[in-house]
Amino acid sequence: MMTRLARLAGLFLAALVVLPATGFAADPGFIPILNGTWTGKWKCVTFTGVKETFTQKPSELKLRHVTLQIVAVTIDGVQATVSMIPSAQKPTKGELAFVGCRTDNSVSSSVGVDEVGRFKYSVKDTKGTLSGTTFYAGSGGIVGTCRYSYKRVDIVSPAIPTSCS
Repeated sequence: MMTRLARLAGLFLAALVVLPATGFAADPGFIPILNGTWTGKWKCVTFTGVKETFTQKPSELKLRHVTLQIVAVTIDGVQATVSMIPSAQKPTKGELAFVGCRTDNSVSSSVGVDEVGRFKYSVKDTKGTLSGTTFYAGSGGIVGTCRYSYKRVDIVSPAIPTSCS
């Protein structure tokens, strides 16, 4: 039986194969560039046997395109990668498949927290909004959900790692 993480990884890889075939990759005009610094907030609800809530405001999210569809991300310095999926009807809007860099195929590993999620974006010229939800689990019996909300404050490509390290 396939785990949810394995299914998400399969969908992520399928998007990498299907998107170039749709013609988006052939015409960069159809792919909005999300590069820049975004400021906003997040709120996480964690359960370890006891429910706890954590918030961060302000929060800083940085995005840097690695390819047209693959984007490196840091949220308050924590690395992740996302696959960008533009709307076929309105390419200035779309969704991002989010995978935290520490994510592996086992929630009981000692690597840290496994985190996956889904974000929506909307951009116009230098402005933009980004919001989403992630779900995470980790060793030692921790599960949680985070909600994020950001606005773009600049379009400069940030100096962040372009792959997980």
